Amino acid sequence: MQNYHTKHYKYNVQTQPIEAKSQENIGNGAGAPKMGETQMSAEYAKLKQIASEYAEAWSSHSPEAVASFYTEDGQIEINRGQPLKGRDAIAQMAEGFYASFPDLKVHCDEVRTAGSHAIFAWTLEGHHAETKSFVKLAGWEEWELDDQFKIKSSLGWFDAAEEQRQISRDA
Repeated sequence: MQNYHTKHYKYNVQTQPIEAKSQENIGNGAGAPKMGETQMSAEYAKLKQIASEYAEAWSSHSPEAVASFYTEDGQIEINRGQPLKGRDAIAQMAEGFYASFPDLKVHCDEVRTAGSHAIFAWTLEGHHAETKSFVKLAGWEEWELDDQFKIKSSLGWFDAAEEQRQISRDA
């Protein structure tokens, strides 16, 4: 994993502090990973696991499973649309995706984090219910997390024009 250094702290690409470096150890390799090794904070490892399980929840076609990743009063806003607040509203939103894409699969492509914020990059794929067109979209969610790694707020983004193009191309 590529590392960046700022003010004597070593940061991985997810911007989580790995270790503080004393002035005398900077540059001598003390505490640095050996070739081929990576260092990962426990919090980042947990976040990667949660992001993977979130993608699995979407792919399970269980709206309640998707909503369970949010705090009770959590919210999601997609492409600057109306914010959906609470687990019931989030479950209804997931239900809408399942109605549109009965064979929906979501893949976790990447996770990045900075403090209590994270980016969940995903790929969605499935056949549209009405047109039967295969749709494959990339997007991401910007998460604000609580201390239990539940999503307090999610800002979701994807190219809606591209989604419509793919839905209608085979119709």
